[in-house]
Amino acid sequence: MFAKSKRFPEGNDKMMDASCITKLVLFPPPVYFSAGKDYIPGPGEYQVSVEDSAKHKRYGFLTQTNRFSEGHHDPFIANDFYAINNESTTTSISISSTTSSNRTSDESAPRSSPPRKSPISPIETMNPFEKYRYAMQKEIETLQTKTRKMDSTIQTLEAEKNETKALLLDRDLELADLRSKNAMLQKTAKHAKQLREKEDMRLEIDTHKQSVCDLQEAQESSQQVRTLLEAQIHSLTAQLAESESNATQQDMQITELKHKAICMTQSISSLEQQIEAQSTESASLKQVNDDLLTRLRGQQDKTQELESRLALKDEEIGERDRTLQEHESTIRHIDQRFNVYRKYMDTTVLPHLRDQAKSIEQKHIKELNELLTELHEAKRFMNKQAQSMDWLKSSTYWLNVHNTQLKTIIHCMFQEHKKQWATNKKYYKKHTQRQHDDAISFSSNSALSSNQETLSSNCMYYA
Repeated sequence: MFAKSKRFPEGNDKMMDASCITKLVLFPPPVYFSAGKDYIPGPGEYQVSVEDSAKHKRYGFLTQTNRFSEGHHDPFIANDFYAINNESTTTSISISSTTSSNRTSDESAPRSSPPRKSPISPIETMNPFEKYRYAMQKEIETLQTKTRKMDSTIQTLEAEKNETKALLLDRDLELADLRSKNAMLQKTAKHAKQLREKEDMRLEIDTHKQSVCDLQEAQESSQQVRTLLEAQIHSLTAQLAESESNATQQDMQITELKHKAICMTQSISSLEQQIEAQSTESASLKQVNDDLLTRLRGQQDKTQELESRLALKDEEIGERDRTLQEHESTIRHIDQRFNVYRKYMDTTVLPHLRDQAKSIEQKHIKELNELLTELHEAKRFMNKQAQSMDWLKSSTYWLNVHNTQLKTIIHCMFQEHKKQWATNKKYYKKHTQRQHDDAISFSSNSALSSNQETLSSNCMYYA
C-alpha cells in the first residue's frame, strides 16, 4: 500500500552478509611469543595512532550511527520514537566499541565492560501510535456526534417546515370552504328567477280571473235573455187567456182569426221550439255555469293556496335576502381579514422564515464543510501515520536482520578469541616451566591478565 523505506532496500542483502563482513574485516594474525627474540617490549611501550582506532568501522551500519540527529526530525514520526531510537543508537555504539576493543590486540589497558541494557520492548514503540489512534478515535466520535446533532437539527427544521405547510394548507382549505359557501349563496340568487316565474303565474291567474269575469258576464246576459223570454211567455199566455176569453165573443171572428190562429199556432210552435231551444240552452248554460262555478271554486282554492305559498315564499326570500346580506358582509369582513393576514404572512412571516431557514442552512453547510475538512485532515493524518508505521515496521525488520547478523559475527569472533586464548594458555604453561627471566614472566603475566579480563568481560557480556 505504501512505499517502503529506501534506506534499507531488500535487494541489497550482499553488503550485510556475514561472509562479506568477515572478508572486509581482516583481523591481524595472532601474535605469539617467540622464544628466539632477544628483546620483548614492556607494558606501555605501544603507541597506537588515533587514525587506526576506528579501523574496523568500515561497513555500512556502524558508520551511520549518528544518522538520527537531534536537530532533524521527521514530521510524520513522533518525538517518543526519536528518544527510543537514540537509545538504540547508543546501544549500537557501545556494541561497536566493545567489538573494536576486543579486536585490537595492540591496546593493553583493560576496559571495564559496559552495563548491559535491557532490550527495547515493542510495547514502548507502539505506545505513541496507540495514543494517536485513541486520539483519532475520540476525534472521529466527536465528529460523529456533531453529525448526529446536525441530522437532528435538520429533522427539526424539516418538521417545522412541514408544520408551516400544514398551516398554509389549512388556510387554503378555509378559503375553499368560504368560496363554496359563496357559491351556494350565489346559487340562492337563482330564486329571483323563481320569483319571476311566480309573477308569470300571477299573470296567468289574472287572465283566468278575467276569463271567469267574462263567463260571469255571459251568464248574466243569458239570465237577462231568459227573463226577457219568460216575460214574452207570460205576455203570450196572457194574450192566450185573453184570446180564449174573447173566443166566445169572437166566434165570428174565428174564421177571420183562424188564419190568425194558424199563424199564431205557427208562431207559437216556432216560439215553443224557440222556448225548447232556449230551455236546452238554459240547461246547457246551467251546466256550463255549474262547471264554471266549480272551476271558480277550484281556481279560488288554488289562488288561496298560491297566495299562501307566495306569502311563505316571500317570507323565505326575505329571510334568505337577509342571510345573503349577512353572509356577504361576513365574507367581505373575512376577505379583508384574510387579505390582511395574507399580506402579513407574505411581507413579514414568510421572508423571516425564509431568512431563518437560509441562515440555518448556511450555518449547517459551514459546519458540514468544517467537519468534512476535519475528516479530510484526520484521514491525511491517519495516512501519514500509516506510512510512518510501515516505515517503522520496515526499519525494525531490517534492524532485527542486522542484529542477527551482528550476533552471528560476534559469536564467530568469540570462538576465534577462545581458540586464541587456548593457544596462549598452552604457550603460557610451556613458558612457566622454563622460567628464564623475571621481566619476561612479568610481561607475560600482565599480557595474560589483560587478555583474561577482556575474555571475562566478553563472556559476561555475551552470557
